[in-house]
Amino acid sequence: MSVSSSTRRRKPAVAPGKDDRRARGVAPRGAADPSRDGKHAKDDPFVTAFDRTAEALFGAEPEWLRAARRAGIGHFSELGFPTPKHEDWRFTNVAPIRDAGLAPAVSAGQVAGAGVGRIPGLESNVLVFVDGFFAPALSRSGASEGLRVEALSAAVAAEGDGIVREHLGKVVAPGTHPLVALNTASWRDGALVVFAAGQTVKEPVHLVFLSTGRFAVAPRVLIVCERGSEGSVVESFHGTGDTPCWVNAVTEVAVGDGARMEHTKFQCENMASFHTATVQSRLGRDAYFTSHSIALGGLIARNDINTVLAGQNSTSDLNGLYICRGAQLCDHHTIVDHAVANCASHEFYHGILDERSRGVFNGKIFVRKDAQKTDAKQTNRGLLLSADARIDTKPQLEIFADDVKCTHGATVGRLDREALYYLEARGVNPAEAGRMLTHAFAGEIIGRVAFAPLREYIDRFIFDYLEGLPALR
Repeated sequence: MSVSSSTRRRKPAVAPGKDDRRARGVAPRGAADPSRDGKHAKDDPFVTAFDRTAEALFGAEPEWLRAARRAGIGHFSELGFPTPKHEDWRFTNVAPIRDAGLAPAVSAGQVAGAGVGRIPGLESNVLVFVDGFFAPALSRSGASEGLRVEALSAAVAAEGDGIVREHLGKVVAPGTHPLVALNTASWRDGALVVFAAGQTVKEPVHLVFLSTGRFAVAPRVLIVCERGSEGSVVESFHGTGDTPCWVNAVTEVAVGDGARMEHTKFQCENMASFHTATVQSRLGRDAYFTSHSIALGGLIARNDINTVLAGQNSTSDLNGLYICRGAQLCDHHTIVDHAVANCASHEFYHGILDERSRGVFNGKIFVRKDAQKTDAKQTNRGLLLSADARIDTKPQLEIFADDVKCTHGATVGRLDREALYYLEARGVNPAEAGRMLTHAFAGEIIGRVAFAPLREYIDRFIFDYLEGLPALR
């Protein structure tokens, strides 16, 4: 099945400018009730835990940050956990996360060996976090001109009202998403990465997040690319055991005028874990932002990847690959907000599903009234390796400008029978033929990663992972 469109919508459901919350990926104000499902979140364990421990945990922080935490828990208390009654969550039920009884981690667990999560070629600047806490003994920070990398908690303590205050909670606001609000209230640590104006840093910064047990973890990452800078950041998420955990991550990316930023998120936690994450970027004039989302692990994984093109002549590329098996559910929601004229965006997402797994892709493109000369393209393709697998896809365009080029397309299907026959006719056994075609399908996304050592690592990892899928054995 395929759907494609190149059109503009004359009568939008919401007039432009009435409520910018929709461009942040949530329902308009007053629409919180569906997410609460009739229950008041004031009695939620996370709310009561915050009320009980906030002063002891965060009492020494600057007042502006404590106020942001109070606002975050207030928003979460009002909104509560989302449910399928909310349009943006109708394919993804996070009740198992809410009901798992996972308390916030209070300290870092034990990790055997220093090499967990390491990627060859990314050696100079590696920050490791265990159960949400910075692990300096497992980290490595080299001297790189034009680069600042440190634990977010240390940056707050050291600079007070500096760059963290300027940007934290400004790229994404806690009132726009209940799980972002919860992260804002409860994060214990994370990373600050700053690329200085006019500087180019060739090797990516690697942020490694390890989960060791039955905890809820809320890492926070702030990336600032100052005017004319160029750099890249890799976030990788791993589980060291087979017990369930919940990682609720938020990354904010501020891309200044003329800056270039590449962000890669590699998520491969264990099959009992839960993963929810928001990556929110905001682009200045002539800026370029590329996002790669590689999602493999977790029983339930939800990734919200949103970008606002706020400066003219900016460009955003969003790429994604998700592979599911068993009873896994992987959900990608993207929002590209063309706020000004002469900007371009491109989205390419591929999903591979085996057994009884489910995939979700919901991509929204907003083109505002003054965003003339917009060029936006969105492509989502799903490959089903099993008759029981399912993908729900929903491409959306909301266009309020007249002079634009916008297209979206979605396809879901099985491996090409003619291609399989061609390979088998040349002596390739059926299982190997299926692996070759599936790997090629994944490679269309992997090949977009710019840094060669990272691209090669992901390619090898995906090749080995595909060999373990029941349909390809």
